Amino acid sequence: MRKHAFQTPQGEVWLWSEDGALESQRPVVLFLNGAFSIERPRSFELQAAVPDAAVFNAHLPGNHSPQPLAHTVEAYGQAYASAIDQIGRPAIVMGASVGALAALAIRSPLLRGRVLLEPLLQSRAATPLVAAFRDKLRLDPPEPGVRDFLWNVFGISEAAHENRDYRPLVDALDLPTIAAFGGAAEPGPGGPLPSLVNQEDREYLRAHSMVRAEVIAGVGHNLPGYAPNHTRRYAQTLLDEHVLHAAAARADRD
Repeated sequence: MRKHAFQTPQGEVWLWSEDGALESQRPVVLFLNGAFSIERPRSFELQAAVPDAAVFNAHLPGNHSPQPLAHTVEAYGQAYASAIDQIGRPAIVMGASVGALAALAIRSPLLRGRVLLEPLLQSRAATPLVAAFRDKLRLDPPEPGVRDFLWNVFGISEAAHENRDYRPLVDALDLPTIAAFGGAAEPGPGGPLPSLVNQEDREYLRAHSMVRAEVIAGVGHNLPGYAPNHTRRYAQTLLDEHVLHAAAARADRD
């Protein structure tokens, strides 16, 4: 994997890709991983399944990458919008969990669609994560940026858990979007997280005219890790419908 550094209004962000992706003329698929993702999650294998695109992978700023100027979903969206603009090719953005919120916040004229995997529209749904997140705050000292990240994005501190409501980002949707939710409401064998998207937020997404929603049976919150074939299908669907088909239509007109 090659690492690419982009200077953005929120500081430097890093994207990873296979060799040749940056120089390619193929459209872009940008995958944004979730909070505290491992360094090389399964999403880094997406390129082989989507040969029509150049796949770039990213972590949330500050996780395996430089700290941003601000830890907010809006700041993340601004940073990755800048990276897409610098690459300069039509793009589909995919995001998991908080990465899906960052995907919602991206505004770029090159963006053609979004895939939202278990988007945490209200942070009060992160209750199963609170204990583990507070353990991170007890480290002496905490990892750089973690306190701001947990408070600003999740509303979590040592003593409080305030809701952060990201549904206004859904209201602003203006591009084709696929939203996917896990069908497992309880932890599975080995302890994978259940789905963290409640019925209220699922219906909120379904009600938007730009959104197609799907439930993946037997899988919890970690859709990229436990439902990779669905992840690949969503990427290819938006590429086919809103990037490759559009390019072919323009070629026919020319």
